[in-house]
Amino acid sequence: MKSDFIKAIIPKPIYCYHAAWKLKKIQRKRIQEIAKAVHGCDAELGVAILQKGYISCFYGDWTRKYDRFSAIVKWDSDANRYYVLHKTLFGGRKRIYYKKGTKSMEAFLAYRSVALEQDPCSPHRYLSETVIKKICDDRGIGLDIGTAEGNFSLDVIDCLDGIICFEPEAEWVDALTLTMKPYGNRVKIEKKFVAGETFGDYTSIDDYFGSEIPNNIRIIKMDIEGSEMEALNGMKKTLQENPEAVLLVCLYHNKDDEKEIKRFLEDMGYEFRIRDGVMLFGNIDTENICDNIRHGVLEAWKER
Repeated sequence: MKSDFIKAIIPKPIYCYHAAWKLKKIQRKRIQEIAKAVHGCDAELGVAILQKGYISCFYGDWTRKYDRFSAIVKWDSDANRYYVLHKTLFGGRKRIYYKKGTKSMEAFLAYRSVALEQDPCSPHRYLSETVIKKICDDRGIGLDIGTAEGNFSLDVIDCLDGIICFEPEAEWVDALTLTMKPYGNRVKIEKKFVAGETFGDYTSIDDYFGSEIPNNIRIIKMDIEGSEMEALNGMKKTLQENPEAVLLVCLYHNKDDEKEIKRFLEDMGYEFRIRDGVMLFGNIDTENICDNIRHGVLEAWKER
């Protein structure tokens, strides 16, 4: 092979530098191709991709501060794992524990990703000032469907009487148990997938509550990797019993999710708004690049 011959006669530092330079050249060309394709769908986003110089979900001047992001990561010897001090919406700091075996830098990078996606300028932002005021005024309970590390639940628990966290991954449930320990029985963690029907480890929200659907649900957040539409179909009774609940639903996992979720909510009598901005999500194909430009989160409510 020609490359093997070149590698054999060129000193390793020079060869590695050349290989890295060649890779960057290929990456730059790929970025330029993607930016050009995106420009035909969203000119502003196309320019932002070229300026950023690499492919990401999020673009815009607001993302730059995360290049110099800092967070407090500490070791809990009793729990035998790292945690990050999460800065909540109300200015305090709460512990977010990570899966056992997560390294310090991995915890930092994971938390930085969460902070970026929940930035006030992010299209993936769950909470708006309107939602925060409403739930703090109304109290009641919340459903956090797709809890993961629990940042959303930590942000809203002080405004609620309680919250139910649905998280199917055992390692996250283990970490969540530590994260939510300070709140005692105000937080219930369910190791379940939420879907349109009930079988095995899957449950619909209507089946979960059965004949005892509470009427004081004030907020429902869904970030469940593309199963949001199924979950909505499985909670129609719960939504009917809780007309004051605000819904925060991720739209971007599947290319048709936004259209289907908006149609469902319109049929159910909801008003809604979509967070400003767009994300570049999914397997990038320059021929169908417009399908990768998606909105992040929808906020829905019923007029009183």
